[in-house]
Amino acid sequence: MSQHILDHLSGADAVLGGLIRAVGPYVIELDGECHPFQALAQAIAHQQLNGTAANTILKRLIHSCGAGAFPTPQMVLAASAHTLRAAGFSFAKVAALRDLAQKTLADVVPEASALLQLSDEEIIARLTQVRGIGLSGQMHGAVLLDAQDRVLRPAILWNDMRSVDECAELTERAELGHAPAVQGVTLASIHAAKGLEWDAVLLPGLVEGLMPIVYAKTPEAIEEERRLLYVAVTRARQHLYLSWSPARTPAGQGRVAARQRSRFLDDLRLGRR
Repeated sequence: MSQHILDHLSGADAVLGGLIRAVGPYVIELDGECHPFQALAQAIAHQQLNGTAANTILKRLIHSCGAGAFPTPQMVLAASAHTLRAAGFSFAKVAALRDLAQKTLADVVPEASALLQLSDEEIIARLTQVRGIGLSGQMHGAVLLDAQDRVLRPAILWNDMRSVDECAELTERAELGHAPAVQGVTLASIHAAKGLEWDAVLLPGLVEGLMPIVYAKTPEAIEEERRLLYVAVTRARQHLYLSWSPARTPAGQGRVAARQRSRFLDDLRLGRR
């Protein structure tokens, strides 16, 4: 943290200023230096997900593409879309991850040492050339360190390309802890819906492989999925609609209805009031 920032904080609050003088500047110590490619790839994985889910996706990426280490840009580009999708990345995130890898190999995204020599404006001009990276939206930071593991500056941030007004509305909704009051349909993940309620809730895709997710193998993981469904069904104040289908596409033309409805539905006691 620069002395300019410390002076500003000390002058803005006398109590905080006393603590800063007594304790000294806060120093973050992390192991190793994180390449901008890795930092931004991690941010892509975390986009619109909770930390546990994102870290699980990154572990799968390391296992399937990096042979135990974080994959290089070359490894990401060599991986098939199926492999990246199987790790848990959406189609949009696969495209962003591949574009990030291409821009890194083209030196648009430079090494950490080179990045530190650039001004903020130069960093912005370079990294915003990468698909899905910009200055507004839901962001996650990445930290660059020197050889002594000292934090030098935050890297550019990943965002979901929403407008400033849209981001402000979402931030306000998150702070207020309730859904928008206007008439409309809210699309939300189960994690994002925690703490919120609606008069009517529709839960689609309640099939094996999605609920519980195919990656839930242990009894503990299955129970966590069950708890997630409980969170989802209790978001409804008056009307709850549960939906599943035997196939993603219509039957016929050799297609087989291979999907099975979620085992969790057998535990529900549904009735009318």
